[in-house]
Amino acid sequence: MIKFSTTRKEISRLLLYIFVGGSAAIVDWTIFWFLALYLKFNVFISLLIAFCIASYINYLLGISFLFESGSRHTKRDEILMLYLVSFLGLMISIAIIFFAKNYTNMNLLLVKILGSGITFSWNYMLRAFFVFKFRN
Repeated sequence: MIKFSTTRKEISRLLLYIFVGGSAAIVDWTIFWFLALYLKFNVFISLLIAFCIASYINYLLGISFLFESGSRHTKRDEILMLYLVSFLGLMISIAIIFFAKNYTNMNLLLVKILGSGITFSWNYMLRAFFVFKFRN
C-alpha cells in the first residue's frame, strides 16, 4: 500500500499558495469578464490581457508571502520562467476556452474558472520546484 505523508509545513504552503493563486485568479477572472463579457472585446485578446496582469499579481504575492525571490535564479530569469510556466498554463486555458466556445454552449466565465482549476497543480508544482524555493 502506498502511504502519503504530508507535513504541517507542506499543508501550510499549499494553503498559502491557494491564497496567492486564488487572489491572482480572481484578478484574472474579473479582468476577463470585464473585457470579454462586459465590453465585448475579442475573447482571446481579453484572455491574454487578463493573463499578463494576473501573472504579475501572482508573482508579487508569491514573493511576498511564499517564495524566496532570487534564491534559484536572477530576478530577471525568475520573472521570465514564471511567465513561461504561466504561458503554458495559458495554452491549456486557451484550448479549453476554444473547445467550449466552438463546441458547447457553456458560459465562458464558468469555462475560464474551470480552466484555472485545471492549471492550478501545474503552476504550483513548477513554481515551487523549478522557479523558486519556499520561504522557511
